[in-house]
Amino acid sequence: MKNYNKKIPMSVFINFLSSRGLDRRKCVQASLFEPYSPLKDFYKPLREKMIDVFRRDGDISEYEDFLRNLSHDLKREHYRPLISSIRQLYKKYKRIEWFVPRSAIWSYDKLQVTVNPELGLILDGRFFLVKLYFKNKKLEKSEQESILAIMEDAFSSEDLGAECVIWDLPRNKIIKSKGKSKDLINYMRMEVEIFLRIKIEIQGENSSDS
Repeated sequence: MKNYNKKIPMSVFINFLSSRGLDRRKCVQASLFEPYSPLKDFYKPLREKMIDVFRRDGDISEYEDFLRNLSHDLKREHYRPLISSIRQLYKKYKRIEWFVPRSAIWSYDKLQVTVNPELGLILDGRFFLVKLYFKNKKLEKSEQESILAIMEDAFSSEDLGAECVIWDLPRNKIIKSKGKSKDLINYMRMEVEIFLRIKIEIQGENSSDS
């Protein structure tokens, strides 16, 4: 029997918010029937390398060895400009330190969205919970605002003293919130209700077919 009550990643909900028409249904279907696969996660090796280097206060030169040792030529080609953005961070900030990033759940009604910032960075004394973005496809302004709003709302009950940001590596940009928006949170809650209605429809269809 399928487990229909599992949590969904924030990326799935953001894709749903950005989709229209039948694509919305596809997003919900994917959340039900297409579990995360590390083999399909193109940026997993770089993400894990970044976490490891920042956590250990490793040297920026480690990324060159990392690139050389990659057996996947396409990944090496795509990772190289992203690593250039990491180098720029080291040039911009005099002190870069690590703290363990928290995870949280953003929930409304019966939907639970997992919020997992990959990095906890202290940049020249300021604390940041960092969500990494690797894709060449530009994040639309509405997507940026939704990600940051979910992060801030999920962590609102905790006194972390850290600012939630998105690190857009292809554009070498750290995206910060312009302030919490109640209107945006209310809008996303209405979208949750639509997500759940579609989910119930798909569950019903799947039950009748079995």
